[in-house]
Amino acid sequence: MIFNALDKIRRGAILTMILLFTLGIVLLLIPLEYVPTLIIVLGYALLIFSMILALNFISCNKSLIEFLKFVFGLAVGVVGVFVLVFRDNTLVILTWLAGLGIIFYGLFTLVHSLTFARRARRKAWWVLTVLAVVTVALGVVMFINPWFVETNMLMKVIAIAVLFMALVSGLRLVLEWPIKLEDKEVKEDVKES
Repeated sequence: MIFNALDKIRRGAILTMILLFTLGIVLLLIPLEYVPTLIIVLGYALLIFSMILALNFISCNKSLIEFLKFVFGLAVGVVGVFVLVFRDNTLVILTWLAGLGIIFYGLFTLVHSLTFARRARRKAWWVLTVLAVVTVALGVVMFINPWFVETNMLMKVIAIAVLFMALVSGLRLVLEWPIKLEDKEVKEDVKES
């Protein structure tokens, strides 16, 4: 059971790393003239993602996690509508979205570092924990920082944060897979799971 979960995490980490790296490069290289189009695409993408989560909720078994995904989907849909309707305030919305996304990603990485990397007795599991805390701090700064008022500066800061998240995702992949079961205690921990 734990190996199935780790295999899903490995595939997710590879995909996340590739997507985040690509997004970071695109945000660094995109000219300012295309930012309004990018904002419209973001709004519609949030609405489509919200609809996918809602349709998934309708077609699946109703469990607590599915209700939480549905509520998250509704919140994403509201943010998508807000992005499309209030385009003048989009910089504030982008900063909040990027900050919240980075905070959640940092918390997700922190949980994985403590759950999988530390449990596998990796020597450098604490590095992933420190980077996860730095990621959360970066997200908090982006969420509450009112200084990113220029579009160009905001795009660069978000791009650098996304590239940092890609680096952390790659490190998470290295530290979580494969688990070496050399220690007797680790074998017993895996059996208990």
